[in-house]
Amino acid sequence: AAGGARGAGGPERLPPGWRSTARLLCTLALFAAAGGCLLGCLFLPVLRGEYGGLAGDLRASAEASFSLAGLGAAAYDADPIASPPTRRLSQLVFFTTTLGCPLGWLALLATRSLAALSRGRRRQLARWSELLYAWSTHEVLAVVLFNSALELGQYFQYLLDPRCEPVNALLREYFADQLSEPKCLSIRATTGAGTFVLAAAAAVSDDVEERDGGEASPPPLPVGVEAPAWLVQMLVALTARATTPPIAS
Repeated sequence: AAGGARGAGGPERLPPGWRSTARLLCTLALFAAAGGCLLGCLFLPVLRGEYGGLAGDLRASAEASFSLAGLGAAAYDADPIASPPTRRLSQLVFFTTTLGCPLGWLALLATRSLAALSRGRRRQLARWSELLYAWSTHEVLAVVLFNSALELGQYFQYLLDPRCEPVNALLREYFADQLSEPKCLSIRATTGAGTFVLAAAAAVSDDVEERDGGEASPPPLPVGVEAPAWLVQMLVALTARATTPPIAS
């Protein structure tokens, strides 16, 4: 009776499964947010370039915006020396590591969290999800894009000034008042809304990874499955070359 009185006088008890339900809804929201942000970056501008000098004045528009899809498409023409199969391979690696692997990793985590699986199957999915996460470069790309907005202009002036200096001297002497800048080409880069969305996707992904860390540890990954340094270098090179208009020799 006393216990019944204490129960009647105390706070109303919540349903037994409310904690697991809230945790499940929170997990679903995180998966949806991360996946939606990654897919949104396909179409949102992640980088904007304003071109000046002779090349910029000769363009139909002095400004250009690039989404992830646009960067991947422009990557095909970024290296005119490479063969067409090599260009396609670069595009495939770009889209696979920046979108395919992160989305596949999120899908596997969602399956592990929501589906009723045996212990062996869960460990197998954990192994594959760790492999996809190791090759996901959406976080690296976000850092590259933020850094590109600060350094692309200086980078291209460093590359172009030695080659363009003879032409720049003529432009300064005869066309200084007719051009936006008496140079062959200048670039001012700024980050677009898609870069911040990509950074948000990376932050949510980290939170998802931390929450998933409470699971039983998967088998250790074999040596060499981590994304190599050349992949980061490729992202930097593709971002730089894809945002540069071609200059006729």
